[in-house]
Amino acid sequence: MTRVKGGAAVLAKPQKITFAVGALNVAAAALHVFPLSPAQHWAQLLTGVAGLLLAGSVDRARLFGLLLVIGYGAMLAWELTTTTDFGAWLPARMIVSGVVIEVVACGTASGR
Repeated sequence: MTRVKGGAAVLAKPQKITFAVGALNVAAAALHVFPLSPAQHWAQLLTGVAGLLLAGSVDRARLFGLLLVIGYGAMLAWELTTTTDFGAWLPARMIVSGVVIEVVACGTASGR
């Protein structure tokens, strides 16, 4: 839930994590930080933009976390047969990010 405190929006923990994951992915894709294929760079960029857009509410942040787990889980399963030395790192990192967003969002929803 986005609260307004003193004229500024205060984001819940899942929203902050979603925003951070989105911003880091956009930065990493734009700066070519990781030695990935062009398709993986585009996936990273689109994931980052989606994270920035979906950080507006806790429900959308949870949706982003779920999409990370499902989408990158499928990507990891597909890449297990054709993985390079570094290829499996991006899906694994994004799956962990999605799980963290979901766990924190569940804690926020239960009032912790």
